[in-house]
Amino acid sequence: MTHRTRPARTPLMLCLAAFALTHACAFAPRLHALQDPTPPVQVRAAPDPSAYLGPVGKEWLLYALRAREADEAALVRLVQRRGFDTYPTADDEKELRAAGATDRLIEAVRKHVATPTPPAGGFGTGSGTGLSGNYGSGDRGGGGPGSPGTTDYTRPFRQSEVTRKALITFKPEPGFTEDARKNGVEGVVRLRAVLNASGGVTNISVVKGLPDGLTEKAIAAARQIRFTPAQKDGRAVSQYVVLEYNFVAFFDEGEVDERAIILEKPDAAYTEEARRNNVRGKVVLKVTLTSFGGVAVDSVEAGLPHGLTEKAVEAAQRIKFEPARRGGRHVSQSTTVEYQFTP
Repeated sequence: MTHRTRPARTPLMLCLAAFALTHACAFAPRLHALQDPTPPVQVRAAPDPSAYLGPVGKEWLLYALRAREADEAALVRLVQRRGFDTYPTADDEKELRAAGATDRLIEAVRKHVATPTPPAGGFGTGSGTGLSGNYGSGDRGGGGPGSPGTTDYTRPFRQSEVTRKALITFKPEPGFTEDARKNGVEGVVRLRAVLNASGGVTNISVVKGLPDGLTEKAIAAARQIRFTPAQKDGRAVSQYVVLEYNFVAFFDEGEVDERAIILEKPDAAYTEEARRNNVRGKVVLKVTLTSFGGVAVDSVEAGLPHGLTEKAVEAAQRIKFEPARRGGRHVSQSTTVEYQFTP
């Protein structure tokens, strides 16, 4: 009698067991994650020029100076290596000096003014909002820059290529989102755009963005900019620009756990013109004492003539303080400061 034996199932059973064990191990962490109610901790870095390859902007430099995030030599080297995005005005230099900039740093800013430099392939971001067109030399057909009949005046020009730069006459503030405020998001949104010859803002590209809707707020504000177009050889032309929007999430005094503590409030100088006119009274300012130690003057609630309001603003920007705290971390707080003037 012939006996038939059934095929051994040991290899098959081992494979099935290994498969089940693998999936059980992979499922356990996912199940734990679903059951864990603790949200992940989000660490938000301070504005950092290494996040992009463009020139250094004024807002970031002010941040670095006020937060003491780098020594002077490091900031000078950074400006020398990457350049400063626009030539500083007298007000820019005054603001930088108030934040702690020395003559050496101001000189570096003046000498190393940069113009936007596009990455290989243009400014495209993959979303259809990048800059387009030729960004190199604007003269075609073999003629030199400005040669009659050889310049393509329909393309956007760099700041260094135009006869007169575009003049921005209105730049609205972008506003804040509630999500960004709750999450304490702060920093700079940096955009590239074209101020075109017909008066519109086009080809907006994001160089450095922020979460929770702040990038979108900056883009919407940029589209509302009004300006006088640049000129080249007497013609209105389009010009590339770099735009920065500084976002600071602030809370009112009643919304923080520990209010900001003013450690030093410098006196505001009395002007000679105000003295001649015997001006007396009070200047009231609405300010934000930021989480990184800077003072932003938001509005003038009550002012005085003959330069006294300006002197109060200058003094307020030099206030030293311990930032407010909310939820165990430093936050920016809105408050009111007053300056009394008597001859």
